[in-house]
Amino acid sequence: MAQTALQELIEWIDTFQPYGLSRADVRHKSKSLIPKERQIIEDAFVAGDERGTGEIPFNAEQYFTQNFNQNS
Repeated sequence: MAQTALQELIEWIDTFQPYGLSRADVRHKSKSLIPKERQIIEDAFVAGDERGTGEIPFNAEQYFTQNFNQNS
């Protein structure tokens, strides 16, 4: 079954916690999952638009950038 980026991060932390994770390790892994999270959000936006009116005046990438794009 597919995992969300957050589920993947939690599983990764649980797997490697016994070996001692640094804050830098967790930050690096978290940042590596941003593209996956972005894709999930964009796919959900497209699916919602297709089920809705289909008249949203911007695309999924614009939606993500407007609502979630932060300097990460």
